[in-house]
Amino acid sequence: MSAQPSSPSASRRVVFHAAGLMKNYRMGEVTVQALRGVEEQRVRVISNLATAPQRWRGLGDGYRVEARFILWRGDDVLQVPSSALFRVGDRWAVFVVHNGRAQRRWIELGHRSGLAAQVMQGLSAGEKVVVYPDDTLDDGARVASRATERQPAP
Repeated sequence: MSAQPSSPSASRRVVFHAAGLMKNYRMGEVTVQALRGVEEQRVRVISNLATAPQRWRGLGDGYRVEARFILWRGDDVLQVPSSALFRVGDRWAVFVVHNGRAQRRWIELGHRSGLAAQVMQGLSAGEKVVVYPDDTLDDGARVASRATERQPAP
């Protein structure tokens, strides 16, 4: 957790770590218009700090707190980027790259976040998937890998 004074005159950043117990949250309770007309759903969270008060007592009023909440954690989780997922009816699928061709694969998902999804069935560790597949990609279409490493500037 980090905290930063909201006052323009305050120039230092205070960083501390605190444990908290989530008391209440409501998914999608607040909808806001973000930049470029994108609508976002925000989550209102009420949390009680479980860390000793001397670590956070000096925060006072008017501070902005950036927090990270861990809602679920697992060991040896097989996951794919959310950008690789697409729906066909009520089923989830990905395109797996096999011998230079895209193969649609039905998968079952577990926990999901905005960036990744847990794969329960239908995919094995190490298989390559197509990220950001467009509507024109068909099962069996030839695909090529795009270099993901940045080249140094000349």
